[in-house]
Amino acid sequence: MKNTLIILSAMLVLMTSCENPNETTKQLHVYGNCMMCEDKIEGALKEVNGVVVGDWNRKTKQMTLTFDSTKTSLLNLKKKIAAVGYDMDDVRAEDEVYQGLHKCCKYERPE
Repeated sequence: MKNTLIILSAMLVLMTSCENPNETTKQLHVYGNCMMCEDKIEGALKEVNGVVVGDWNRKTKQMTLTFDSTKTSLLNLKKKIAAVGYDMDDVRAEDEVYQGLHKCCKYERPE
């Protein structure tokens, strides 16, 4: 009985420590300026099913995204960020949404 419990415990540890093979980590450049930008950029992804990590660094403007590729896509995540007013190199926020950002959040938009 004791050996069975040890084996079951070991199996449980192995099963919970295995990484999800569908998880993908990407880095992308997201334009923004301040802590309010950080809150909005990261907040845009909080309710998205499949997002494991969404961390934006305001100094480097780099976003680290870890997500389950069977539940969402990189393009979908970029669209969520753009929907709250922030541009990336290949996805642009709507002009009206960008104009609605707080004045300190208005970054120099890429061409």
